[in-house]
Amino acid sequence: MDKWKVKKGKTYEIAAQQIAKEEFKVPVIANILLLGAFTELTGLISKKAAIETIKKFVPEKTYELNMRAFDRGIELAKEQKEKVSKENS
Repeated sequence: MDKWKVKKGKTYEIAAQQIAKEEFKVPVIANILLLGAFTELTGLISKKAAIETIKKFVPEKTYELNMRAFDRGIELAKEQKEKVSKENS
C-alpha cells in the first residue's frame, strides 16, 4: 500500500516574500504572513492557537508587527479563496 497519495486540491497563490518586503519592509515576516494564510485556508489550527503561539515565541517589541502580518495573511487567504471559488464556478 502506498502511504503517499496525491489528492486533487486547490492551489492558492500568496506572494508572501514580496508582500513582506514591500508592505512590512521586513522579509522575515513572511513566515507569520503565511501562518495567517495557512490558518485561514486549512482550519487545521485555530486562529486563537496561532495567536497564542505568536505571542509566546515572538519578541514583545515585534508583537504588533507580527500580528499585522498574521492578519494580512488571513486577508490574502480570503481573497484567494474567493478568486478560486469564482474560477471554479
